[in-house]
Amino acid sequence: MKNEDANSVVVAQTMTDDEDATGVPVADVQGTLGADDIVYTPAGKAPISLLLTIGTIASGAYAFQDLLVANPDKNFWDRPSFYFAVGFLVLYFAEAFTFSSNGDSTLNAFFNKLSSDRTFGEHDYFVELRNTKPQLWMSIKCHHYERRTRTIINARDHEHTESYYEKVVTFRKTEEKVFESSRDRSGPAPQLADLDSGYFGVIVHLRRELLYHAAEPRQSLTLQGQAFRDTYRNRDACHIFKEGFKWPEMRKAVMLLDKDRTPGYASFGWYMFATCLLCSWPYRMILHRGLMEATFTIVSEIDMAPGAFPDMSDAAVASSVNDSQ
Repeated sequence: MKNEDANSVVVAQTMTDDEDATGVPVADVQGTLGADDIVYTPAGKAPISLLLTIGTIASGAYAFQDLLVANPDKNFWDRPSFYFAVGFLVLYFAEAFTFSSNGDSTLNAFFNKLSSDRTFGEHDYFVELRNTKPQLWMSIKCHHYERRTRTIINARDHEHTESYYEKVVTFRKTEEKVFESSRDRSGPAPQLADLDSGYFGVIVHLRRELLYHAAEPRQSLTLQGQAFRDTYRNRDACHIFKEGFKWPEMRKAVMLLDKDRTPGYASFGWYMFATCLLCSWPYRMILHRGLMEATFTIVSEIDMAPGAFPDMSDAAVASSVNDSQ
């Protein structure tokens, strides 16, 4: 399984060239163990979608009147209004099918729908995530820069040669850090029973947090990262070292729906149909009238010693990891 992916959190990064570092050390996470109370809020109003919908319709109408009324003899490619309308249309569809995965989250949640009812309690998906042992990974990439030359032809057909430097990656390696025990400190996930009767579902935004049981696991994991980095850092002139953690099968957002009360229009097909009719924002507002939003943080506590947490055996942790893969 690839360790550094969409489910990973980069917590530290070091390098020997001029690339920017990202993330914060996970070891700085402090505070009372356990999850905060779940806060439910009405689903968002998607203001970016509203602005792009209005802009697309308005620019399209202006381009249409420019074509048929103002300048009927001009070609499409000679009209600034045409490019303006096309630009808005591209941004509209990009927001609906790409950007909303990180912003409005409706599209992302549609791809991760869960069905339940109000008497079921916590959904099995959240239980599995809470009982799954997190994976701590470290990776290194070694590279150097080589000087290249290229010929440039300008607008006047004049040629000149310029030099530039290209990064050449010569070595990559990723490994998992080793620890023995973990337990969940998250508390129950959002449930349909918590919602008012006027709502048929909730969009749950998932977050991750890692805590150390004592000073020893922090020191041991830091030493593992240092040893890994020192082993491979001299494979080339420069290197980039990253470390982070992940939970298998974790998503950015999921949509938990009441299987007995969810309307038929709450589906990806209707989302696509409305978006193609330039009605993405009105559709989302209708959908969001029956949805709440909540953020659920999965908190996992780890230790280096086997059997450090008697309330959850290491065998049970290992079983939950194997079942999720």
